[in-house]
Parts: sequence; structure tokens; C-alpha cells
Amino acid sequence: QQIQRLSEPSLMEKVTQVWGNVRTLDQDKQKAVLAIKKIVESDKPASDLQAGQAVFKKICGQCHVLFGEGGKIGPELTGSNRRDINYLLENIMDPSAVMAKEYQPWIVRTVDDQVFTGLLREATESSIRLQTATEEVVIYTQDIDEKKQSDQSMMPADLLSPLSETEIKALFDYLRANGPK
Repeated sequence: QQIQRLSEPSLMEKVTQVWGNVRTLDQDKQKAVLAIKKIVESDKPASDLQAGQAVFKKICGQCHVLFGEGGKIGPELTGSNRRDINYLLENIMDPSAVMAKEYQPWIVRTVDDQVFTGLLREATESSIRLQTATEEVVIYTQDIDEKKQSDQSMMPADLLSPLSETEIKALFDYLRANGPK
């Protein structure tokens, strides 16, 4: 995103080739980020980390590993830049804005009109293996009618919508913690 702010087309072409999808947040997303940031940075005392862990397991843990627990569909979060509230908010509120190539999903339509969306785990001459949100699927090359890489993350952009302010604060306190207590 820092390179993108330079507005140099040749650099952006290289970033896209090497990294993957990179774009900035639109105005509506920026407003939503500010609203959530206000909740997270409120003067309320720090949340109980167990409450935050419970929210993480329910909302994020199906796809992401944090502190050794969770699913292995999306990126591992333990070593990421979790202390930076802006980094967290931008990635949670608009997960499609910055996606490494290995996390850009593929959309595959088979000859019998089934459609699968998932992360490419393996490709051979005879088949591909996709990790969908719920399962791993092997699709034989001869059964593929069309396949293309998507610019939309498998992670929904509205994950925080059903959460209360208390749950949001607890989740972010847990995400930014040094480990479960």
C-alpha cells in the first residue's frame, strides 16, 4: 500500500505481478474503519481475553490460526502485524484490498456446470486441488470448463457486522495480545 501511494504505474505493475491484488479502501470502508477504530480505542478497560478468544474462534478461527489454534485456510495471524490497529482494520474490513497471490481464490466451473471457489493447493497435469471454505476438492482437468483467479477474497468483508461493541473490543484486544491468558 505504501508503494501504491507513490502513484507510479510501473511500480504498481511489479507489485501486482509479485504480490497480488492491492488497492485502497473506498470512502464507505474508510468511514466504517474509523467507527470500529473508535470502539477499539475507547477508554473502556481492556476486555477479558477469554471473551476475545471466544469471538475469535466463532468469527475468525475457522480459517485463521492464532496462537496455535484455528483453521489453516487463510494466512497465519500469530506473526502478523497485529499490534497495528490500522493494519488489522484494513485487512478485516476489506480483505480483498490486499491479497497475496496464494490467497487469491480460483473460481472453477466444470463441464457439468458445478462451480467451486477456493484456494489452489496443488495443480498437476491431470487435476487441481482446491481448498474451499468447507472442504478440499479435487477436480480433474478433463472436467474443467473454465477457471479464473478472482480478485475477491474468500473472507467476507462484513464479519464484524453481527458483533456488539463489547464483542468487537474483546476481539481486537485478543488479536493484539501477546498470547492467550
